[in-house]
Amino acid sequence: MSRRGTVQAVHAVLPCASLADVEELHAAISRGEVVRHDDLYGFVVADGRELWHLTVVDDHDPAANAAALYVHVPDPDAVHERLSAAGHEPGPVRDEPWGMREFAVVDAAGNRIRVSRNA
Repeated sequence: MSRRGTVQAVHAVLPCASLADVEELHAAISRGEVVRHDDLYGFVVADGRELWHLTVVDDHDPAANAAALYVHVPDPDAVHERLSAAGHEPGPVRDEPWGMREFAVVDAAGNRIRVSRNA
């Protein structure tokens, strides 16, 4: 069976009004950094891996933003504590009936980020 055309990676691209508004939260979630291509586009990178992207969108309205990201981590409780200590307001960590331990946090651009692991 040929592997030609096999997907190598998929990266979400989340909208924002400004990279400065969201980069600290995304760096904290990933335990990495936002590497800027320019003032309008950035890559969330951790441990040498590109995880997801951020892009500035003209007239971005956080209240109308339906973008979301589901991030799997080894320890969502530790990420929750790190975000809370940095002044962010994540929702409570819960064991969900679908078998995940998770919480959600919304960035300044209105992107909903769910952080989870198998319960």
